Amino acid sequence: MKPNSIEQAIGLKLRAARLQAGKTQADIAAVMGVKHQAYQKYELGEVRMTLGAFLLACAELGAEPASILPRLMNDRTPAPDPFAAMGASIGGYELADCYGRVDDDQRRSILSVAKAFLSASTIRSAAA
Repeated sequence: MKPNSIEQAIGLKLRAARLQAGKTQADIAAVMGVKHQAYQKYELGEVRMTLGAFLLACAELGAEPASILPRLMNDRTPAPDPFAAMGASIGGYELADCYGRVDDDQRRSILSVAKAFLSASTIRSAAA
């Protein structure tokens, strides 16, 4: 099956939920009754999972199924979800966790630095 953006969006959110729960792909695969390689393909959006498998994964992750499903835009593509993208990596999850632990002044400083990085990146891309 050719990857579909809906499956990829679901996989991204499943991965973020799994990392937040501190579980491995093998942990979730075992509950679903599949090999970890099959579960890995679910997270990558390479294959579609059954509704039953999806519900088992959500239950194991302690996630409401609706929180994993993407919102769709008018053209039936998933709406961008920066939170899922950030939570889909260990570094992104750790960054979000740290951000949540600092005070408001520190958050404003972090946001200013992030915007400066983006601005510098945009300038470099335009020059290339």
